[in-house]
Amino acid sequence: MTESDMVLGDLLQTYRNSAGLTQQKLADLSTVSIRTIRDLELGKVRRPRRETVQLLANAMGLRGSRRTTWEMTAGRASATETIERLLTAQPGQPWAPMGPTVGRDSELELLLHHLRSGRDRLVKLVGLAGVGKTRLALAACRAINEEDGVIVAWLPDGEAGPPGGRVRLALAAQIGKLLDRDVPAVDDLASAIGTQHVLLVVDGQETTRIPTITLRAMLDNCPALRILCTSREPYPDPTALVMPLAPLPLPEHSARSTPAEVTSQPAISLWLSNVQRLRPDFGLTESSIGMVVDICRTLDGIPSALEAAAAWSLVYSLDEIHSIAREDPLVLAQMPNHPPGGTDLGILLMNTISELKPEQASLLHHVATLHDPWPLEQASQVANRALGEVARSVHSLVLRGLVRRQEPTARGLAQFGILNLARALIRPSAPGGWRAGPMGSGRVCPT
Repeated sequence: MTESDMVLGDLLQTYRNSAGLTQQKLADLSTVSIRTIRDLELGKVRRPRRETVQLLANAMGLRGSRRTTWEMTAGRASATETIERLLTAQPGQPWAPMGPTVGRDSELELLLHHLRSGRDRLVKLVGLAGVGKTRLALAACRAINEEDGVIVAWLPDGEAGPPGGRVRLALAAQIGKLLDRDVPAVDDLASAIGTQHVLLVVDGQETTRIPTITLRAMLDNCPALRILCTSREPYPDPTALVMPLAPLPLPEHSARSTPAEVTSQPAISLWLSNVQRLRPDFGLTESSIGMVVDICRTLDGIPSALEAAAAWSLVYSLDEIHSIAREDPLVLAQMPNHPPGGTDLGILLMNTISELKPEQASLLHHVATLHDPWPLEQASQVANRALGEVARSVHSLVLRGLVRRQEPTARGLAQFGILNLARALIRPSAPGGWRAGPMGSGRVCPT
């Protein structure tokens, strides 16, 4: 058990022993009664007075992260004071990635460039659910923290706590407490941060519900603060740098491709490494290359979908997985142990489609009838809309990850393709139009 995970009594005993003090000696040095110290260590007193907390900390010589942990556990520091101390606490190795960031070297380099440049202090990493935004942000945090010495504060999306244990969790809670008010206490937070070089990560801006105007006010009050947001929704903000994160490149192969050449492609590498964790004996052969490439292409190179499909290899053969991918890829995109009623990738994609503006949703449904890839001119024709209007809608669909750029035409015209999983969620309707289907149905149904 680490210090940050201990209850107050255990923590007091640990720090007292570390200082080489008996209960009586600590009582003499701190002027706190020995009975109070005994009751604290036995857990009979869980909320000591603020003065008692300070006297004991001084007597035990607590400094830095130890003092922060002590005061945080005792619950007697103000939000601003706690943030000040937590920001300077240095928990060991807090930014280990959640999982492999396969095929994201160029994206990580670009994100670090934006965060380090000083020119763009508010960076928004946007993309589809499951595309790897949080993993990329974690990798960037680790580099920024370990290589540049920048303090990182992480606000989670509500579904999971921040990495790094109790100190990081407490920091997120205290910052959230100041911001989650009718009138966010930006001045108090600015006072705690001061001129320190801090990177604030808002993971899942759509769920943390911290408005951009609040983030802007923080930047105005903290000259050395930088903010990185991850989001499925590209909130309009002309002052922010928006960095779209697309799925992994679609794998390619030809009749002359060798297994080594195929497995070097990021989507294949990620899928194969996850399969081999469950089935170490699994390997690619020349006869199976085509099926694996087809599976990864059908799942659009979305990391979470590839990992889920790999998990199914424990009960399905490669031929069966390939057959399911062709019939209903959304089945493979959900983890086998996914809890009933949970939010799977299909539902998150359906929510993204349902939240589109009417002109964007209409265009998405029109281009779903085209063969990929297609240029803007073809999309304009099938939707019977002006080229400029189509370009704006395609721009929004690319930012949201529902449409991806593909190789240009021989004439140098940009081409695009709708995600296969998005196409699986929509189907042509009668003249009445389109609407989102029931939650869990896995389809967008006609009205």
